[in-house]
Amino acid sequence: MFGTNSKNIPIIRKDIKEQMEKYMYFRHFIRHSYSSELKWNEMEILIKNLDEMWKMIKIDFEEFIKTN
Repeated sequence: MFGTNSKNIPIIRKDIKEQMEKYMYFRHFIRHSYSSELKWNEMEILIKNLDEMWKMIKIDFEEFIKTN
């Protein structure tokens, strides 16, 4: 998703990748931990920004589809 395709076009911008790494880490943590280990103060920012993150990803997907 963050690399390029055969036309050398990335699907998702690199600046979004940096933001998404926090979500990817969170997903990994959730899958390999117990719910008792969850800390709201660490999850709160990710959860509150989820709608905005999805909007940016959706824009990138739509742009990619238009150009290919």
